[in-house]
Amino acid sequence: PVMFPNAGDACRDGDARHGFHGEGSVTPWEMDWDGAVLILTRRYEAVPVVMTRRFTLVGARLHLQEIVHAEGPCRVVWGQHVTLGGDLLAGPVRVETGARGLRACAAYDPAANPLIPGAAGDWPHLPGKAGAVDLSTPPEGAALLACLMDFAGAPWARLTRADGTLAVRLDWSADPWPLAWFWVETGGTPDAPWNGQARMIGLEPCSTWPATGLAAARAAGGHVITLAAGETRHARLTLTLEMPDNED
Repeated sequence: PVMFPNAGDACRDGDARHGFHGEGSVTPWEMDWDGAVLILTRRYEAVPVVMTRRFTLVGARLHLQEIVHAEGPCRVVWGQHVTLGGDLLAGPVRVETGARGLRACAAYDPAANPLIPGAAGDWPHLPGKAGAVDLSTPPEGAALLACLMDFAGAPWARLTRADGTLAVRLDWSADPWPLAWFWVETGGTPDAPWNGQARMIGLEPCSTWPATGLAAARAAGGHVITLAAGETRHARLTLTLEMPDNED
């Protein structure tokens, strides 16, 4: 799902009320086809925006193009909630990325978080409560949230099974997504809704940090997108499934 026009906590921004991860992640979309291209369209209610999402599947590669057209001025957070699990996380995994910088979320500190909230570091290490944590090999039994930032060139990230049998690579446009949220839930949350059984890793391209919702991020000095009336913005993301028997 897309995170728009909010990402993170529910909030109020002026006259606009935003739910957790925004209206776009939970509301219906109009669907159409252009040949083999799936087109989803929504006219938002919380903000004066029309968004078009175009999905194209070519072999093992999924291409997403998003177009945002503002019919009036507004502020938004814009991100993608790419969450990986299943067979990909059936065993140990490793993460690679073009990010050079890391920052732990200052507002997310459950009992199973190994990171020092708000700590900064260079990929792949962040200061932890029991010593440095290497996020290229996400720990078991953890619940953590960090940010990948300061990409060298076009942003990308890859999650690979340690046995090399399966990987997923993401590539995306730095405008409007210069960073990515990095969410790890490997059985670290005993409470609902995960009940200690969830194994998920989120690699989530986004416009904004911290991951605390539009209003709180703005108050903390985080960048949010300001759209002018009549403005149109474009974004792209490619998800590639990599397996040894893929021809490419």
